[in-house]
Amino acid sequence: MCQQPTAVLLARYSPKPMRSAAAAEQDKKANSCDTQLKALRLRAAERGYLVDESLIFREDAVSGGNTNASRAVMRTAVDAACKRGRVLMIRDIERLGRSLETFAMVCRLQRAKAGFETIDEGVIDLNNPHQLGWIGMKIINGIVYRLTTARRTRDSHCRKQVEGRRMSKILPYGKQAHPTDSSLVVDCPEEQAIINSILDMRASGLGQRRIVNELQEGGVMFRGKPTWHHTTIRKILHRAAASARP
Repeated sequence: MCQQPTAVLLARYSPKPMRSAAAAEQDKKANSCDTQLKALRLRAAERGYLVDESLIFREDAVSGGNTNASRAVMRTAVDAACKRGRVLMIRDIERLGRSLETFAMVCRLQRAKAGFETIDEGVIDLNNPHQLGWIGMKIINGIVYRLTTARRTRDSHCRKQVEGRRMSKILPYGKQAHPTDSSLVVDCPEEQAIINSILDMRASGLGQRRIVNELQEGGVMFRGKPTWHHTTIRKILHRAAASARP
């Protein structure tokens, strides 16, 4: 007599920016981990799978773009699913994530000959090269969408900053608060002079880390601190490029 498979349930919810609080609440109700797990329990029951409470995993407010190094819950769920007689169940492929590490987890399931099912796509045979390739394409499309959306958002923020709008509590380097309107920013002459030096160094062929070294060796302070970071230089260069676009 065949033993009933045991379901390993995994739910991930990543809140999306919404135009209104009502829309955000509606999205949470439709896509929350609680909603996903309820649907997964029902599907497991329909399939005749055993549900062990210790094999139910959830990631609340976790971005699909996070690497597997920062998604210990997903890795634990995959580890559990790789044991004999178990099936990993998720709502859809996107719940696994939108990173290259996500496909590495799928390949791990494939090597372990683990069962894999989703509510939206049904039973997935990871030993079928066409289905495995299809999953890979789904993940790649998710990565492209995530990166494209992030770039558009970043560019939009840069354009608004260039226009003088305040986008966050921490002011971008080169700007200072408007003297009378808290929603606006204006150029900070001292920081703008340093930005011009940075742009000149970049134009001469220096990389970000070399620029950091030049600034620190020259005793140039970063808002009262002696230490610069290459990510700061990258942001400055990105904003400068955005301001130069028509």
